[in-house]
Amino acid sequence: MVTDDINGCTGCANNGATWFSPSIRSGGFAFNGVNASLALGSFPYLANLPAFTLSVWVRPTFDASSSASRYVFSDGNVIQVFYLNQINNWRASVRTANGTYRVDTQGLTWSANTWHLLTVTYSGAEVKLYWDGALADSVPASGAVVSDSGASVLGVASVGGNNYIGGIDELRVFASALTAAQVYNLYVNP
Repeated sequence: MVTDDINGCTGCANNGATWFSPSIRSGGFAFNGVNASLALGSFPYLANLPAFTLSVWVRPTFDASSSASRYVFSDGNVIQVFYLNQINNWRASVRTANGTYRVDTQGLTWSANTWHLLTVTYSGAEVKLYWDGALADSVPASGAVVSDSGASVLGVASVGGNNYIGGIDELRVFASALTAAQVYNLYVNP
């Protein structure tokens, strides 16, 4: 879990994020929405995978009426998880050898300062986005995840900007697409 182990992560750097405890598990990082981020250094976990799951707990200090985009996770321009203000919902973007695939939550409402689990799975046949353990959207997709030299970061877009505001905890990456039951289990047993 990167967000618990950032201090021992080779090449990782805390750029103004604040550690707090308690959180979902032992502690998480707070991001100020201006300039705080975590650089994840060499983050090879997703490159060239035929399937994966990325799961992260978020506690946004904004709600679905926010007028700014906010990046939670960005692995170059390959995999991104963020709040997209144009649709007032969350988006995951996955780039494979065969194209870029986007999935969105739809019609969500939430209260500021509440914890939620965002999970993206890619099976080699489709990309799915889950919110609090429930499937929000899916799209057909194919090809291995590509790799690029872009920065891997938490709390900001890999090219900078669109800073996240709120808490992030328990970033997890799996080298397979978890089933719906396994994703739900991540939600009920953090």
